Amino acid sequence: MVRVARMAIAGCGLLTLAACSAAAGSAVDTTTPSTTAPTSSTTLAPSTTSAPTTTLSPQQQDEAEIRALHDRFFEMIVTTGNPPDPDHPGIAATTTGIQRERWAQFLHRMRDLGEHNDGEVSGEILAIDYIDADHVAVRDCTTAITSRFSADGHVVAEDAGPPLVSEIRMVRTAEGWRVEDWFTGGAQPCGE
Repeated sequence: MVRVARMAIAGCGLLTLAACSAAAGSAVDTTTPSTTAPTSSTTLAPSTTSAPTTTLSPQQQDEAEIRALHDRFFEMIVTTGNPPDPDHPGIAATTTGIQRERWAQFLHRMRDLGEHNDGEVSGEILAIDYIDADHVAVRDCTTAITSRFSADGHVVAEDAGPPLVSEIRMVRTAEGWRVEDWFTGGAQPCGE
């Protein structure tokens, strides 16, 4: 599944370093004219059966949480990058270790320089590889079309390359799965 989001990070090289509910209802005419015989009403007893409950295995549960974190990670990049907010709680809710430190430093630098980012980024999980019970490597196809602007509006850096393979390392913490490191900057196009 491809995720596209307005991008708040750009330049510094994102790739070189980022309910709908439809209620449908229809009116049904419950009066049916009868021309031959009176109708009878029937009352159904409530059902005592329910749909079967599906229980996810621990690995399926982990994979669901990892996929959700993947989506939240990209959403966090958008949310915290425009305007740059190194203190946003979304950073701690999605990252840990070197990735948290790296992202906060990048946002501090941007804020200090009066820069901002704009653009789009999309990511698609290609594979989830378990390193051990608490560490995974997620191969991702990331597309970034982003620009970083100076305080006076000039383009400082751009990312407009083809979709590239990156790797996102995730770790299980006491608070749940978090992004520990994001390896970007490779030159392998997606699909090769």
